Amino acid sequence: MVRVDLIDGKRVVVVFVPERATSPSTSRSRGSPRERIASDCTVTDADLNHFASLGNTLPFDQRLAPGATRSDIDLRAVEAYRQQLRTGRPGSELLLMGDDELLHAVGALQDGRVTNAGLALYGSQLALRRLWPSLRTDVITSDATELSDS
Repeated sequence: MVRVDLIDGKRVVVVFVPERATSPSTSRSRGSPRERIASDCTVTDADLNHFASLGNTLPFDQRLAPGATRSDIDLRAVEAYRQQLRTGRPGSELLLMGDDELLHAVGALQDGRVTNAGLALYGSQLALRRLWPSLRTDVITSDATELSDS
């Protein structure tokens, strides 16, 4: 579900993707499979080495979304973005672009392949369930104009 709310005279896009009822991820520890539930757990040196080997210098949103294809983009979400542009920035050059050109310009596609940002912002509900089954998005609104540690 996607909707636009008005908060203090400003438009806020609200996206709701239901959580999966159970965790599909499993791991092997000492040869026996076990299901991992979202919780605190002990991390071994082998786990840390594995995580370190996955290091990537690209920010998460710019990385290609593993398993995602162009058909996972929901064109209704792209059109909703265009509608927001027409309302908020009617002179935007993005409005003159075709779908793929627009998606590339906003970082949702890279060389015709879907990025994590593209999947998060324009992915179909089925693609999100298939590729990110445990996805949970929390939106925090604030009147503050700056971030701080306090």
